[in-house]
Amino acid sequence: MTLINYRFLFLLLICYTNYSLAQKESHRWVFGELAGIDFNFTPPQPTLYNLTTQEGTASIADSNGNLLFYTNGITVWNKDNNIMLNGDSLLGHSSSTQSAVIVPWPGSDSLYHIFAVSAEGGIPIVLGGNGFGGMTHSIVDISGDMGQGEVTNKNDTLLELSTEKITAVLHENQKDIWVIAHGWLSDTFYVYKVTEQGLNKTPLKTSIGLTHDGATQNTRGYLKVAPNGDKLALAIHGSGSIELFDFDTETGTISNPLSFPGAISGAYGIEFSTNSSKLYVSNLNDIFQLNLALDSASMIDSIKTIATTVGTGALQLGPDRRIYATNHTVDALHIINNPNGLGNACNFQNNGLSIAPGKGRLGLPNFIQSYFTPPTILISNLCSNQNIKFTISDTIGIDSVYWDFGDTTNSIEVYPIHFYDKADTYTVSVDVFYSNSQEEHAIRTIIIDTPPSLSVTSDTSVCKGQNITLEMTTDASKFVWSTGDSTLQTSVNDSGDYIATVMNGNCIIRDTTHVSLLAILLNVGFDTTICQEDSITLYGDTTNPSVLYEWSTGSTSSQIIVTPGVYILNSTLNSCLQTDSFIINSSLTHKPNIKDTIICKGLMYFVELSGYTKYAWSTGGANSTVTLSTTGLYSVLVHDSMGCLSSDSFLLETETCLNTNSLPNSFTPNQDNLNDFFLPEEVKIGKLNLDEFYIFNRWGELVFECKDNFSCNQGWNGVHQGEICPIGAYLYEYSGHSLSGEYFIQSGSFMLIR
Repeated sequence: MTLINYRFLFLLLICYTNYSLAQKESHRWVFGELAGIDFNFTPPQPTLYNLTTQEGTASIADSNGNLLFYTNGITVWNKDNNIMLNGDSLLGHSSSTQSAVIVPWPGSDSLYHIFAVSAEGGIPIVLGGNGFGGMTHSIVDISGDMGQGEVTNKNDTLLELSTEKITAVLHENQKDIWVIAHGWLSDTFYVYKVTEQGLNKTPLKTSIGLTHDGATQNTRGYLKVAPNGDKLALAIHGSGSIELFDFDTETGTISNPLSFPGAISGAYGIEFSTNSSKLYVSNLNDIFQLNLALDSASMIDSIKTIATTVGTGALQLGPDRRIYATNHTVDALHIINNPNGLGNACNFQNNGLSIAPGKGRLGLPNFIQSYFTPPTILISNLCSNQNIKFTISDTIGIDSVYWDFGDTTNSIEVYPIHFYDKADTYTVSVDVFYSNSQEEHAIRTIIIDTPPSLSVTSDTSVCKGQNITLEMTTDASKFVWSTGDSTLQTSVNDSGDYIATVMNGNCIIRDTTHVSLLAILLNVGFDTTICQEDSITLYGDTTNPSVLYEWSTGSTSSQIIVTPGVYILNSTLNSCLQTDSFIINSSLTHKPNIKDTIICKGLMYFVELSGYTKYAWSTGGANSTVTLSTTGLYSVLVHDSMGCLSSDSFLLETETCLNTNSLPNSFTPNQDNLNDFFLPEEVKIGKLNLDEFYIFNRWGELVFECKDNFSCNQGWNGVHQGEICPIGAYLYEYSGHSLSGEYFIQSGSFMLIR
């Protein structure tokens, strides 16, 4: 598929729905002293973890809400609360406001980024600070260590001097992620982009707003992006300053600064309401609200104390659209039940959620803020004269809804189906009322277009190994097949459903044709080997009586019985021809073939076979060789590696012929030319040729040997290694052939005399 085709398919997809980064990735919170919350329950349930930290933490779950891992910026724990492999000594800090944030690697099911910031600007202790790492980057592979997770890359420094602030938000393309930090001793934001290719370590730099310097307490305080990504806010703890900016999720740029120096003494925690209309700030005691709908002059005057508490640190939106606040002194969290409500309508609840036996201390988990995006309107298609299904991106906890479809009609169904009778532009809105008294309002302008015409090739079939052309007929200007072809025709060669998609403006129409594969299911199997005398049955497609057969034997049956050989089958089904060939080998490539033989009396007949696994001679022998010397009818039974049997028989006869035992019983090697060499007389007269000749002294030491006719036929001169051998008894053994080809072997003893 070409890049254009991929882009077109992507456009077809996003025309229907809004992308949602998160499912339940933010449903497991780990923070403070052994504390945690599980938002998979209603109301959320306290849980117990191994973490103990003073301030910043981060945790991440999978899309089903199952915990994956968590960190305080120093140590990484896995889902089983054990320290992850290589998961120690990260350069965050237990007293860093937002010690870490976890960012999934786009397009990966197993890789995650951990961005950590150390305490007090990253200035080393030796220089008067309390940190030593600045902003660092590490990578986690949760598939590592047999599914327990592993930190594969660790502590890659991105920014040497960083405040204790870090946050993240989804890119406008709904896939990439922006990670945002602020430098220390500067007025610069650093915005990093995370994509499928990984982290771009070259940040976008924007110098804007107040310079963060002075006392190290000015490194503290939270940095947050509004859930919809259009606002950015931070607190400077030491100076009590608040800053507010616009953020562009497409370009990563920060603009339109609003700075309120000293607005809230000790400002620390920061959080937006779900619809980004309110900003909440804590100062380790009280909680304040700013109305962001006002102009800058009125905004500072709108600061309202909504709760007077003790020990309030972090503020964090939850999956249930409430804002939770830590209480440093007790085992409970405060709750802002309706963050979009103005003033007391926000419904603050003191110590509203028990986290016993844990304690919150000052920090709550740091998340990608897009996890808490308010509900959006999702639409199944944008065509007139068709049923269109509407829904809301987040339906958890909904009590009731009110839809306005922009054509004077409305509905109170959560999943309404609406019909527009003409193409036009409509403004759709929905008011969502939750069981916790919260309210959300979503609005979306849609363009309804006239459906294009579309018809496709009827369901059909294709022969195995061949192609078939599918065709669509349409008046649309944009069209694509599920094969990736952006033409009116596409060629396929396999079974399946093939979808034609066409588009007229925002209206998308699809139609499907099914292709069946006409394949003949042969049961013949692979080429095989059988015993020479055996046979085997070859089968055609016995499951389909419509198949016609033609074997190379001339048979038209669905099965035939064959012996070793080569066979060809032509099978036909609805004009589809399939040809297969089969080789049936014989296990025994040769039988024993031992000829009848006549040997001289007194000689031995030696027979050797090879290529078999078992031997059974009529003499009782079980080896591959046998030595015979007497007249008789002999036989052998052999087995091959497949257990196939074969046999042979042969006749051995003896006759009186030359005297093979013609060696003297003594000899005198005294160089008088009389009996100086020990040698059979028949060799001397040319009737025998020796192949091997051995002589041993009476202690068994070899004193003479030869293995060729020329040397053996010379005999032994009584000398061994240049020394004259002493008088005494000696042993001999020789073998050879007569002139007529008889084989013989002989042994005995003699005396050496001088």
